[in-house]
Amino acid sequence: MPKRLMLTIGLSCWSTLVWADAASDCSQDKNIDLRIEGCTRFIKQNPNIAGAYENRGLAYLDRGDWDRAIADATNAIKINPRYGAAYQGRAFAYAKIGDYDHSIADSTRAIELDPKLVPPYQARAFAYAKIGDDDRAIADLTKAIALDPKLAAAYDSRSLTYLNKGDLDRSFADANKLVELNPRKATAYHLRSVIAAQRGDYDQSIADASKALELDPKLTTAYESRSLAYFDKGDWDPCIADASKAIELDPKLATAYNRRGAAQSEKGDYGQSISDANKAIEIDPKFAAAYNTRSWAYVRIGNYDRGIADATKAIDLNPKLAAAYNSRGLAFAKMGDYDRAIADAAKAIDLNPKLAAAYGTRGFAFAKKGDVKSAIADYRRQLALAPNNHSSKEVLQHLGASP
Repeated sequence: MPKRLMLTIGLSCWSTLVWADAASDCSQDKNIDLRIEGCTRFIKQNPNIAGAYENRGLAYLDRGDWDRAIADATNAIKINPRYGAAYQGRAFAYAKIGDYDHSIADSTRAIELDPKLVPPYQARAFAYAKIGDDDRAIADLTKAIALDPKLAAAYDSRSLTYLNKGDLDRSFADANKLVELNPRKATAYHLRSVIAAQRGDYDQSIADASKALELDPKLTTAYESRSLAYFDKGDWDPCIADASKAIELDPKLATAYNRRGAAQSEKGDYGQSISDANKAIEIDPKFAAAYNTRSWAYVRIGNYDRGIADATKAIDLNPKLAAAYNSRGLAFAKMGDYDRAIADAAKAIDLNPKLAAAYGTRGFAFAKKGDVKSAIADYRRQLALAPNNHSSKEVLQHLGASP
């Protein structure tokens, strides 16, 4: 939830009054320190004005001092238990310290006091999303949008929540609306780029990432998303170029090193692939995909023991990483351990039925065991998923089968 959404709550009982210097300092929003100091002076003179505590609390929110923001909102509520803005400010502060239950309770109370106030729905949606209740988060964001159809931030949040649920069509629709409302905002195009890539529309993803970079040439995440789209499209050189640019902007970006390493491996530059994977692991020792990238490179150069070790490490870190089972399976197959190869490839397929390489690995192992029928079936599945895979066509011909 964007911070400013929380801080736009005004002081209805405060802004209409004309006070002395302390009040003036307390109600301005250009200088946080002056606002806090002015509110503090005013509170000493007028300790029973809820708005003064709330305004100082908002200043503490601006500063990121969550505990003091909660304390001031609590004082405002003690003075005026029906002060909706105070509940809202406190809800945001609770969310920032990870106390989502209290954040939800305060947002709910703010909504009860004023059902047409938009920010509490956004705040509650944020908390719901954090505790994994995507459906309630979406319901609150939908309500916020109904109250304010041009609220770009709500479309942004709802798009991300739909994305988290795997509802790519609705996520993409909200991202479209976000772009419509903010056609000059780079991050809006970046979000749509990410969703498009997951939908398999790589050209759309690349176009949106390019537009984001046109608007903000230093948006590292846009280079990342475009690099991913190029990778998934099989366009290795621009993938490597974008990953390199992301690394230039953020030398600690493990994902960019890993993707560049994976692309280098696809080009046959296994030494560079291992080097990039090493760097990714150095930055993030628990990065499962980087161990798998290194595993694949080791397998391709014939270092099967190290390939198995890295793939096993990747599986330990992420037991649902299908590609790691395939890497290990291929190593087993190359070592002649066909039963283990078949088991690992089958696990990879179970986790990701669209992983074409795993069918090739299992097909290879079946063929070596003399199970030609099963081998042909797997190579055909691989070819159906990867029509440009010429090696699978050649193997099928060698096995006496048509594609």
